[in-house]
Amino acid sequence: MSTEGKSTKSREDWLVERVTQLEEALLPFGIYARAREAQPLVGLGDEIHRIHTGSEHEAVIQLSDCSRAADVLGLPRSRRA
Repeated sequence: MSTEGKSTKSREDWLVERVTQLEEALLPFGIYARAREAQPLVGLGDEIHRIHTGSEHEAVIQLSDCSRAADVLGLPRSRRA
């Protein structure tokens, strides 16, 4: 039986690759969250960025979203005195 033209990547390999890509994509958000937690910006609140307010394309990024990414990635929290 020929395997020409068929993918030799297993489902498990594909999932590992996909998870790795997702972790890499989340990493900047996790790093941002941990930096903000270590050195809070007083008065900024939870919202980091918002676009297209009031339209069907409105989107928002919140610190809590980034903190969740950091938690999922297992990034350590800073120890504040």
